[in-house]
Amino acid sequence: MKRQSNFSFLNMLILLGFIALALLIISSMLSRKEGDKVAFFGGDSGGLFRAQVAGISSDLGGLTLPAFSQRDRQQYLDDAEYNLWSASACSATATAALLNGLGKQVRTSDVLAIMRENNAISPDRGLYDYSVFKKIGDRFNLRTDYREGGDLNSHFNSIISNLKSGTPVIINVIDAQFFPNGHFIAAFRYNSDDTVSVVNPDPLPGRPVIQNWTVDALKTYFSRSPRSAAFFLRT
Repeated sequence: MKRQSNFSFLNMLILLGFIALALLIISSMLSRKEGDKVAFFGGDSGGLFRAQVAGISSDLGGLTLPAFSQRDRQQYLDDAEYNLWSASACSATATAALLNGLGKQVRTSDVLAIMRENNAISPDRGLYDYSVFKKIGDRFNLRTDYREGGDLNSHFNSIISNLKSGTPVIINVIDAQFFPNGHFIAAFRYNSDDTVSVVNPDPLPGRPVIQNWTVDALKTYFSRSPRSAAFFLRT
């Protein structure tokens, strides 16, 4: 009887160990899933939008862009350039990521140099002369379609059409909570679940640079500052 009691006790310990391990695995999976999400609020529509880490393939065309952060020291020439420009280099970083997706090996510093030599950007204002996108395209032998204002629906639909055909687009977005002074992102893929993969060069702390935004969220942010630049490979 004593041997049977010891055997039952051992079985109980093994069972409890398996249960604890299973709970640990489930908890880890749930925390990882929640950690991959970032909430964006669209004040105009009153909705809560979920953006998740990009990683799904698209059957509607589109590229893969590197996850460039404007806060990455390696994207700059030296400490002086990093300290002066990293807070306001979202336009240069988004463009650098886009150019790399099109096969051009550049850093934020390289794009920033073009913007600076054309007097299009400043540390306190960020990018203010948007015509520089055409000059960047010319420098890298790309055709650039820069648009500003106009009919919102027509403009936004052209962005979506470009993404579906595999053409990446630099987009200016504004949100009172997340980017009140305006912010540049690189949209590069339209996904089959009606989300758009973007490079957000300056995400919230702990959030990924590459995210999936719903189309509604993207349109809400874009509607407050309708500027975009699509870069095409020359044929």
